[in-house]
Amino acid sequence: MRRIGALIAVLLITLPATAQAGFVPAVAVDGPSADVLSAGDVRLARDGSGAVTWLRSDAGAAHVFVSPLVLGTPGAPQRLDTGQVNASSQPRVGVSSGGRILVTWVNDGRLYASLRPSPLEAFSPPAAVSGAGLAGVHDPSLSMTINGKAYAGFTTSGGDVWAAYMAVDGSWFLPDAPLDVDPARSAARSAVAASGDGTALFAWTETGADGVSHVFARRVIRQRLGSVPREASVGSLDGRPGGSADSPGVGMEYDSSYAWVVFRQDFTDAGVVTSRALARRLKASDFGPPTPIDGLSFPAGAGADQPRIAFTGRGRGTFSSALGGPFAVMATLLKNNVFAPTGRLDAGTVAAPPFAVPTTADDESGTVSWQRGVGIVGSHFTTKATEPEVELSVPAFGPADASAGLEASADRAGNAAITFAQGDPSARRVVLALYDLPPRAPAAHNDARWHAEGRPKLHWATVVDAWSPTPVTYRVEIDHVAVATQTGTTYRPSVPIVDGDHRWRIVTTDGRGQQSIGIDRFLRIDTHQPRLELIAPLKVRHGAAASFLASPTDVGGSGVSSVELDFGDGSKAILRVNGRTQARAKHRYSVAGRRTVRATAVDQAGNRRTVKARITVK
Repeated sequence: MRRIGALIAVLLITLPATAQAGFVPAVAVDGPSADVLSAGDVRLARDGSGAVTWLRSDAGAAHVFVSPLVLGTPGAPQRLDTGQVNASSQPRVGVSSGGRILVTWVNDGRLYASLRPSPLEAFSPPAAVSGAGLAGVHDPSLSMTINGKAYAGFTTSGGDVWAAYMAVDGSWFLPDAPLDVDPARSAARSAVAASGDGTALFAWTETGADGVSHVFARRVIRQRLGSVPREASVGSLDGRPGGSADSPGVGMEYDSSYAWVVFRQDFTDAGVVTSRALARRLKASDFGPPTPIDGLSFPAGAGADQPRIAFTGRGRGTFSSALGGPFAVMATLLKNNVFAPTGRLDAGTVAAPPFAVPTTADDESGTVSWQRGVGIVGSHFTTKATEPEVELSVPAFGPADASAGLEASADRAGNAAITFAQGDPSARRVVLALYDLPPRAPAAHNDARWHAEGRPKLHWATVVDAWSPTPVTYRVEIDHVAVATQTGTTYRPSVPIVDGDHRWRIVTTDGRGQQSIGIDRFLRIDTHQPRLELIAPLKVRHGAAASFLASPTDVGGSGVSSVELDFGDGSKAILRVNGRTQARAKHRYSVAGRRTVRATAVDQAGNRRTVKARITVK
């Protein structure tokens, strides 16, 4: 029979070129069209489902459109602000696993919302979130819990910041008062993060009695405000007095006792005012010390701004900021409340504010995307390595414009969606780029035992890659040589594998050509019987000790493990060999007569060789 060793050249499958894992260039969600105005918001749930929003001119005014994301692919656009004649603005989106999508926007000075409870249900008609008495709504924020509840924040023309709570059934509730520390002073620009326990943390900017802006944070439990707002901005940093603070961002763990707030703040250093990007951890009601996330130290030159945070419920976070003069993109990762060193992500080619947006994953990795020249680029990084920046925009689509929208979000595994506007106003597109993780390596059966079967059945766990456009394929490799490519999770060789100590593994490939290589597994084959020689006396007197000598060999095989002796009178013995070439035994026969002695050598694969000897007992 032909052996697999002789046919390996015939069975060899040409290996595809290794694809660059990660970023997938942008595809158009809408456009090109002069009616496409700007990109909006994008969010992914833990399971990878999500939605992207944007503004498009319809009937002569700007209106809100949404596209659900399935497997990283945008669905058919839908207008949400139906029945509203006036222009809409500032769409925000929140999602939870299972395809639940909530979109809010501003229209005619009020905040509205539309909810899709599941993919099997339609988006609801626009529902007013802010009451009629709250005029001039702007700068909304939105966050949805993993259980489908949501919190929204917004600023009114009167200079107050309000919170709103949405129950699971889509009903909205507002507290009796704004979030402000002092409603008589001006407040603006809220950020919100909702926790797994159904509570939320809001942060906002408010002018203090000293005439400068401060950043405050306050917990909200449904429509009840936390009793004590806490200031996140600081009085000093490294001995430099603090000034105005703004640009808050919030991240919250599943345990709402723990959260992070980022912000920008001015500091006076030797008479020069410079800005820094800071983060502070909130534990219960107390803030910890400030941590710079900009990689700077005083004197800090032009300083930093544009602080952003992407955070998971497990306490993993990506923090980014922008340096000015010269411009640069800085980022750091957080794990177990410890920051990795802040590093620069760009290649020194940022000539204008980058509008950088981060994403993060439970596996302690992150992405940051930003404006570079007339394009959008992205970088993926871990605590150990930073990948080179990758072009996300498509030059054929025209110049990208982050000021017309640039947002990003990731699922728990680290797949990310990045949306932005691209093209001249006369032919603008809203586009969506992805960071698509390679498929994980499957858990494959591992057995260090020797097998007497030359065509053993190999099996491994199914890999589900939610963002692969086609099912993943598995390449079976034996001794690092490909022997099959298939979609099933079991494989039996068509011809026997040659005897020997082999290794096998699975290389998983997704629909975009990204690969993950599994670890080597044992594959030990021994199909041959061992050799055995038995030396026994021809005659022996009963009652006397008869000596037997067994000499097994298994050259090139798994090795003989034992020799079984059947003395022919109902007595047996098992002699452990353990690599020795001889095994001795003695036996006394109590009854005279002729006996047939059988010796059986057993190797580690279970192969057996039996030899016989005749003995006369007198």
